[in-house]
Amino acid sequence: ELAFRIIDWKFAVGDGVGEGDILQAADVIEPIAKHAEQLKRYITLGNLDYYLAQNKTLDGSIWNENCPIKYGRLEYILATSEPVIHEITMTQSEQELKFKNDVVFNLHRSRKLAKIRHLNNLLLGCATGKTNGKDHLKPDYKKSGRRKTQLSLTESKPLSPIETVINKYRHFVDKNNIIEWVGNRKDRPIYLMHLDKLEMAFKQRGHDGRLIIKGRLDIGRGKGFICCLMPQHDDSTPSLHIDLVRGLWKCFGCGVYGFFAEHSTPMPLGQELKINYTRTIPVNFKRTEKLSIPEEHHKIMSLAQKILHSQFRNSPAQAYVQERCIDPELAYELGTGYGTDKIINVLLDSYSYDQLIHYGFIVISNRVTSQKGICQLLAKRGLGLQQIKREVRGNLGSTWGLPYSILHNRITFPLVLENRNTSFYGRATWPNCAEHSKHRKLTREYTGVPHGAFNAQVLRTDAPEIELSEGVFDAMSLIQLGYTPSMAMIGVDNYVILESIAGSEKDIGIAFDIDKNKYQTGQTNTAKIIERLQKMNYRGRLRNFTQDFIAANPDFLKAGKDFNEWLKYLKTA
Repeated sequence: ELAFRIIDWKFAVGDGVGEGDILQAADVIEPIAKHAEQLKRYITLGNLDYYLAQNKTLDGSIWNENCPIKYGRLEYILATSEPVIHEITMTQSEQELKFKNDVVFNLHRSRKLAKIRHLNNLLLGCATGKTNGKDHLKPDYKKSGRRKTQLSLTESKPLSPIETVINKYRHFVDKNNIIEWVGNRKDRPIYLMHLDKLEMAFKQRGHDGRLIIKGRLDIGRGKGFICCLMPQHDDSTPSLHIDLVRGLWKCFGCGVYGFFAEHSTPMPLGQELKINYTRTIPVNFKRTEKLSIPEEHHKIMSLAQKILHSQFRNSPAQAYVQERCIDPELAYELGTGYGTDKIINVLLDSYSYDQLIHYGFIVISNRVTSQKGICQLLAKRGLGLQQIKREVRGNLGSTWGLPYSILHNRITFPLVLENRNTSFYGRATWPNCAEHSKHRKLTREYTGVPHGAFNAQVLRTDAPEIELSEGVFDAMSLIQLGYTPSMAMIGVDNYVILESIAGSEKDIGIAFDIDKNKYQTGQTNTAKIIERLQKMNYRGRLRNFTQDFIAANPDFLKAGKDFNEWLKYLKTA
């Protein structure tokens, strides 16, 4: 029949909130928040300790009316006045919630901290060991035997009592307990993926004999696509991208994303661990067929395209295409535009400042001053400098930055994927632009929507063969030369576009550059694209269009390396 209480003494010197602060009676009329939370944690874990000491099973509630610790007391011991005492009580449900928030939801962070502490102890031991003539980093094989270097994600050890309790309160959203919900941050759910459980699920089959999880995953190379595991997303083709290198995963179908559970990733030694399975879907699976581009994303990109397109005529963009010997009317028909402050001004009528940052139209930089960029435009709309500036994180820490329009003074081209507007490619029109600043696309850091391709609409036409170039001006040059069904990838590593091409099953003529550098970049990329499409079991005909074109037009190599230079050559010949 014993009852317990916890008393936590706080002292005027040492327990102040600020550095060097001395507590006064006026400071503790109410309990200081961090002290109250600490005492509540003591109460919660004290009752958990009592429960575990009874060796009971976890069938019932841990925090119940039989818990011995009913309340706690904070006693502030002050220098010049009587102690100030606060009684703190907690209901059973409050204790359970405290355990979830402080222990269960913070487990992944605690493991990271534990690794840091372990490393600190190791380094400290090494430093002190050196002074004693010992090397703490060198293993003692005589005592411990040969150190093993093999790792299996599925190796397990008996759970401690506290781990058993934690597992009871963990919340997994999928039936295979792979994706764990670990609370919210800024009103958004935080999800962790357990790769060890994913590995096990890859090897299992259902009652019908089919594999539980479809997809392709290579942990050794740190990437792969699998079918989405979220219960609200019925994903028949793999659309959940796993990126171990960047430490995150995201589903391009439903938009959910998250990180990896700290203890489940194959971190030690970097050895390759591959998951092999019998493929139950075609090799050339079309991820883009089920790729869900949010309607709101398509809507804002379509509106931006109308604004940019309306600025093309009589602009530096029109003069720029004329310099490249492209018919301005052809460029206009293909959606070419020009970026001015108008795009930001008009978009702000329908979208907020933060939304334009989210979709990539506005970028924050610590090199922008309040007299540059779009600060003046935002000021006219009633936004002060404190509302405009945002934190910028770099290698040297965090600083404050100001906004600028990513497409300002650039000729723009709409990027399309599966008949939906996804982004823009902008090229600088001003002279002497630095090489690293010439080309820009909207960032997909926040949206996760893949960049599309230029004039990708031709994949949905009746054209039997599509000419595929790397750059926009090569594609427009080919169209002007009479090869109407031409499109541009704008980057040879755009796998989503390759799958969209594979899904069309059209014949493809690859019209990349003939580079004269030592790497022969264009020729190498042509072979790379052909190889990738062949690995997808691409059913159309593939040919090196550039090579065939040079055979028919030997002067091509005199003109330069690409089809735009060939067009200029014809204009001046």
